[in-house]
This record gives sequence, structure tokens and C-alpha cells, in this order.
Amino acid sequence: MGCGRGRVAHHVARLTGGNVSGFNIDQRQIDHAIQYAAATNMSERLAFRVDDFHQPFPYPNNTFDGSYDMQAIWGFTKRRDLDFASSEIYRTLKPGARFFSNTYALTSAFDAENPHHAHLHSLFLPTLAASQSNYAHDIVASLTRVGFTVLWSRPSVAPAWPLTDQKTTVIRLLHRFVSVLSSLGLVPSTWDTDFSNLLMGGVAWHDAEKAKLADLCWQIVVQK
Repeated sequence: MGCGRGRVAHHVARLTGGNVSGFNIDQRQIDHAIQYAAATNMSERLAFRVDDFHQPFPYPNNTFDGSYDMQAIWGFTKRRDLDFASSEIYRTLKPGARFFSNTYALTSAFDAENPHHAHLHSLFLPTLAASQSNYAHDIVASLTRVGFTVLWSRPSVAPAWPLTDQKTTVIRLLHRFVSVLSSLGLVPSTWDTDFSNLLMGGVAWHDAEKAKLADLCWQIVVQK
């Protein structure tokens, strides 16, 4: 679900020796996935198509031996729609199959009524290129409601904020360069604004994750 350009699917197919199907809403990314599969002689084991996980999944009941989500579903699904996505994952898996999710999620420490938490959230969410924020426990509750047994739900093994710090350093240097170009009229002033927002978002994510308000790679494994 939300397979992007199919690189993870390609790795999973090679790692497991199995066949992997994926779908994504962006035709361009699917085109890239199909082309890469062909270029690496994996077309017979990789199947990609355009579709939307907010709609019924394009597969029959009890199709797959396993499935996974890499930061594609829950960051783009409203809380009221969690059960629909969960039920479609459940429907398309065979009995005994497992679903793994590596996802951006809020932790129970995040308080939407806390002004500081809310401010951080308003800054970092656009930086993550996500449209929705769901608590990890709400995602797990949804998966449980549709029939899954939860094997584990846990924070990421390592924090993402050190990597964010490295990127922030690079973005800060680029921002200074763009600011100079913008002041000279060599690039649109919107570039300066965009880099400024990206910088603030990166710093906000650092603060939020370090305070354990959110996790970029929360891990969930459930079984049908």
C-alpha cells in the first residue's frame, strides 16, 4: 500500500524469494517502479498498479501471505477512516498472515491541548510530507477492532532526530545561500520562505521527537 517507486518492494522480493504486489496513487511513481523492475529482470515477481488505499483494495479476499506499510498509510488517513484501511488490510491477507507497519505516529505523551505541543506539530507536519497525525495507540486499536492480534507495537529502535540534525545543518547553509540570491533578485523570494519553513520544521521535529512526543518509525506487527 503506497508502494512509491517500488524500491522496497524490489528489496523484499529479492530478500524473500517471493512475489510482491504494490499500488500507489501517483502514476509517475508506478511508471518508475515498473521500469526499474524491468531493468533489473524482476518484472515476473513484481506487480505494480495505480490505485488509492482510501478505496477498496484492488485484490480478492485472502490473497497475500503478508503485507507491509512503510510510512504510507497512517500519515495520510484521518482517524475516522482508520478502520476502513485496517479492514481492507485484514480482508486481503490469508489467515495467519502478518502485517508490518513502519509509520510516523504520535505517542501518548503528545497533548493536542498543550500550546507548545500544538505549535511544534504545526511546524513539523508539513516537513514530514504527511497530511494526518494519528496516535500509535489509535492505529493499534483500529487494527484490533477489525480482528487482528497485536504481536507488538513499539517505538523505533533508534531516534530519527540525529539524522534530522544533520539535514538541518545542510538546510541552514542552503538557506543562507538562497537568502543572498533572493536579496539580489536572482531567485524568487518564495525560495527564501520555503527554506525558512523547512528549517523551522526540522528544528520542531528534533524537539518533538527528542521529547518523545512523536516517532518517525513506530513499529507495529499484527497477525490475522
